[in-house]
Amino acid sequence: MKLIAKTTGFISKQITDIKKYGLVELLRKFHILGGILIDIPLIIFAIVPCVIIRLISPWIIIRIERFPCDNFGNFIEMPSYYHFKKKFKINLPKKKYLDLVYIYHRHKVFNKQLAKMWKRKFNFLPSYLLDPIRKVNKLIPGWKAHSIEVLIIKSSRDVDNIIEKYQPLEFTKEEEVYGKKMLEKIGIKNGDKFVCLVVRDGGYQQKKIPSRYRDWSYHNYRNQDINNYMLASEELAKRGYYVFRMGVNVEKKFISNNPKIIDYANSNLRSDFMDVYLGAKCSFCLSTGTGFDDVPYIFRRPIALIQCPFGNISTSNAYSEKFLIITKHHVLKKENRRLSLSEIFSHGVAYAYKTEIFNQKGIKLVDNTPDEIKDLVIEMADNLEFKKKLVKNSSVVIISSVSTRTILDDQSQSYHLTRSALEQLVKFFAVRLGKKNIRFNCVMPTKIIKPENKSFYNKKGKSIENMMKIITPLNRMGTATDVVNLVEFLTSKKSVFLTGLSIPVDGGASLLSQESIVNIIKNNKSLLRRL
Repeated sequence: MKLIAKTTGFISKQITDIKKYGLVELLRKFHILGGILIDIPLIIFAIVPCVIIRLISPWIIIRIERFPCDNFGNFIEMPSYYHFKKKFKINLPKKKYLDLVYIYHRHKVFNKQLAKMWKRKFNFLPSYLLDPIRKVNKLIPGWKAHSIEVLIIKSSRDVDNIIEKYQPLEFTKEEEVYGKKMLEKIGIKNGDKFVCLVVRDGGYQQKKIPSRYRDWSYHNYRNQDINNYMLASEELAKRGYYVFRMGVNVEKKFISNNPKIIDYANSNLRSDFMDVYLGAKCSFCLSTGTGFDDVPYIFRRPIALIQCPFGNISTSNAYSEKFLIITKHHVLKKENRRLSLSEIFSHGVAYAYKTEIFNQKGIKLVDNTPDEIKDLVIEMADNLEFKKKLVKNSSVVIISSVSTRTILDDQSQSYHLTRSALEQLVKFFAVRLGKKNIRFNCVMPTKIIKPENKSFYNKKGKSIENMMKIITPLNRMGTATDVVNLVEFLTSKKSVFLTGLSIPVDGGASLLSQESIVNIIKNNKSLLRRL
């Protein structure tokens, strides 16, 4: 009886949908029914190949997998991981094996340019033959041995640390020429900087599968208002960047009078080829965390992720120094306050993927302000411009403080932490960029008589100066010239074999123990009286 009731209810719903949405819905039903009818004989046919695959497995392993092609994320991520694993021989079968891969054609190929580029790497077989075999294979015990497990990525975590080692996709010479011509049409010459701006809204998903077939509200926590990015875009334009607003089937236009800010998503310039080409050639990508991120990522372009909840930050790229990330503000509704990082985890929403989960936990996600977005863009641009200036055989000197090794009771905790971080940063880059002969060193001054405070020491601060003299082996305070001289030395050819050093400019004061300093002061009673 239950089966009859369910069947009756299903048929009733189909009739209701057809009455409500008309001929388009009727054709859609026929399309789905036709697909099912075609699949039945193919699935029956697939039983025989699956039996053969099992029989020959002692000698050769046949593995079958599909590459979904319904969005950028799937169509880049999955083939990439498979390609990486094969190239670096990670988790491959110990015996002989043969891999059969195909593009899953149940949905329309999302980007024809990507399909063309992947076909240069793989010999794709027809999906109508392999897909039934794959489905039947998964019904037979031991199917995992005949599936390419690496393609089933539950998280984008690069546990084998291979992403940065290899770039799987490249353009042909003809494509490079065509791409440059298209950029020239827009007014972008060779060497001009441009940024891809990707702001997620519900437009694409709604167009692909309308809400009457699927409720997309569970994804709403990720959506953004494109207009909040105008201030950041204007800042980039001021710095000489072109800004391309990317997207397919976006909800809002991105209108600006600035010729460097281009609403590419709503222009006749948009094409499958240019989607990929712009992502591959951009100076960096400013994104709210979408499938398009994988385009600049696979071509090793820097990405600034903004407005992302933690769960949408890919750990495969977040570690990289090419990335900057800020998340949405997590606000506890009942107390109307922002949660700290530890509280976001303790409330169980660090990896939440549905709007309803945030609602159940009483947490509201608040967008970053236009000014916060602008600040991130400025930091990203500054970082990249700094790195461009780091040419071979260059020397970088960072000014820190002796507070990395001692505690100054008149300075804050954050001051000491940031100064110490600078010293570690110098060591990191000294190692990372040493192969390019780029040197990093740190200069750590102590109490310095600066030109602007010299008059203070000449009058009111004489006793302080005297005290500093007696606790310094060289018997004087430092000057700005002492610091400058060291910086000049470290940036000269005379120091070409010095890197990763942190050098105090303190006249030897840091060499004395606390006991020695106390004894020196005790023995200078006249100074103590003046103090």
